[in-house]
Amino acid sequence: MYSGIIFFLSGLRQKVQEIEHAIKIFIEAFTENDEEKKFLISGVLNVFYSERINCSELINLFDNEV
Repeated sequence: MYSGIIFFLSGLRQKVQEIEHAIKIFIEAFTENDEEKKFLISGVLNVFYSERINCSELINLFDNEV
């Protein structure tokens, strides 16, 4: 049972990293030389990263239990 959870969580962690990388590339292309867009995107990222922290805390909780 725990091995399935660990496998799922490691896959989830990898997907989160892939999404972060894609977001970074998108932001660099989308906001090039546009301060207003950078400001708007930074607000969206604050929400994303706060949710990511919650996800990481959940993953760490399961890792520590196993």
